[in-house]
Amino acid sequence: MSIEIGGFSGWGLWLIVAVLSFNLACIPLWFLVNHLSRTHDFRIKRVLTFLSLVKDHRGKQTDDPALNESLELISKQLQEAEGLGALWGRRAAVLAELGMYQLEHQYPELCDTVNEQLRQP
Repeated sequence: MSIEIGGFSGWGLWLIVAVLSFNLACIPLWFLVNHLSRTHDFRIKRVLTFLSLVKDHRGKQTDDPALNESLELISKQLQEAEGLGALWGRRAAVLAELGMYQLEHQYPELCDTVNEQLRQP
């Protein structure tokens, strides 16, 4: 006794089952990739905004080579994250965000004003 669904049996039935299971497996994958893309874009925008505000507010600390080097490194990692995309660039985006947190701890007086501006709508 063979199972028949909609006039299909044997290999045709297995083909339908395979295509249906593939489609059902792709739905969560699609949501996962969209979530990764949204969080990646948010992280990049946040760090880019932080960098531009730091560059605007640093004033007297323009000569500090450690600050300049950190800002340059964060910028390079953001460029790498944007170039690799949402899936493969996550590592570089997270490293840039960690660099942002490092700046907050090294230069609290500079970053306090920047963070206040980031919190305002």
